[in-house]
Amino acid sequence: MACAGLDGRSGAERTGGGLRALGREPTPQRETAMSSTPSDNDHEPATVNVSEPWTLAYWARRFEVPREAVEAAVAAVGHEPAKVAAQLGRPWPFEGSGIV
Repeated sequence: MACAGLDGRSGAERTGGGLRALGREPTPQRETAMSSTPSDNDHEPATVNVSEPWTLAYWARRFEVPREAVEAAVAAVGHEPAKVAAQLGRPWPFEGSGIV
């Protein structure tokens, strides 16, 4: 049995987690809000950011090209990953990237 807090609700109820364990389904709004991203991969950045060394390194490794090639592609076509990938001659989305 779950312990109730000062407000009379269990930890799962206060945090919103464990709804199925409590015999309730998540509300449709919550599921829609979480799945309304434009990309198929929720963890994939929406833009190719080359302004920080670590983000430039990420994209160079992601496309498996030198950092300078990523910078040149972004300068030529903008920050959209699909356009940068096309400029680099890489498929997008690219499942075989070096990211592990």
